Amino acid sequence: NGKPHIVGFMEFNISHSNDIILVGFNDSEPIGVDVQFHEKVDFTAFKGIFTTREVKQINYSLTPIETFYNIWSSKEAVSKLLGLNLGESITNIKIFNKSFSFKDTVGSLYKFKEEYTLTLATQNATDSEIRGYEL
Repeated sequence: NGKPHIVGFMEFNISHSNDIILVGFNDSEPIGVDVQFHEKVDFTAFKGIFTTREVKQINYSLTPIETFYNIWSSKEAVSKLLGLNLGESITNIKIFNKSFSFKDTVGSLYKFKEEYTLTLATQNATDSEIRGYEL
């Protein structure tokens, strides 16, 4: 698959957006992480990538840009967790308050500095967390 790895080393994943770098590690199972800076976006450019349900969720949200990035970041993290190529579609991600699910994958959504969404995806929800450190 398309997921980078180092033989004999723990599972890891990396993402960056604007001036933030996010690195996730897990001792025993694959992990997917994503970070997205909340900037203005043309939602029509993503037609065909989002399901009808996801488009409605964005359009009817009180915070459409945040909702867009929550869905987009979840799709990215799941794709990275599963080692999918960029052309492979992830549809029907269910977004809850601060978490999401897709088939047997679960994940957590975190806000960082109000203008970022950080996403962690695993196939086992136990003992998953993101820690942030400012340099």
